[in-house]
Amino acid sequence: MKFKSFLLISIGILYIFINMFLIYFWDYVWQAKYEKKFPGLKKEAVWSTWVDVDNWNKWDEGTEFAKISGPFEAGTDFTLKPAGGPNISIQLTQVIPFVSFTDVTKFPLAKMYDIHELEETKDGLKLKSTIRMEGPLGWLWRKIVAEDVAAGASKQLEAIAKFSQDKQK
Repeated sequence: MKFKSFLLISIGILYIFINMFLIYFWDYVWQAKYEKKFPGLKKEAVWSTWVDVDNWNKWDEGTEFAKISGPFEAGTDFTLKPAGGPNISIQLTQVIPFVSFTDVTKFPLAKMYDIHELEETKDGLKLKSTIRMEGPLGWLWRKIVAEDVAAGASKQLEAIAKFSQDKQK
């Protein structure tokens, strides 16, 4: 009888702990942003570089290859292989031509959104990159993946700007 009571109490405590954990982390959101203005850069040049997913490895040294499965529009999937990493399945969730696109990578109990934006300013074209991690295990995937992706955002924006600028000439 004592063992049964102990077992029931232990299960009850575990149940409460799991529920508290899920309630606390269910709406977990973390994000990092990077932006920079590039005088003389044209949005058309950057956009044409972005939509050419199969050639991302030509300007992004962190990408071994990328392959899109259809047109550059919401709902289309593509595969990306980061340098030294595994193939990753990514889906375009929002595409506004010459303005922005968002893609999502799904992890167990988390999603990582990568938001890419163009904004014309009087000082040049502003490129913006936002990495957002959401979900109950977002805190874990943030440490494993998202922080490294966010740390490379400045280098990636510089690379696409230089590549796109060279295409303009």
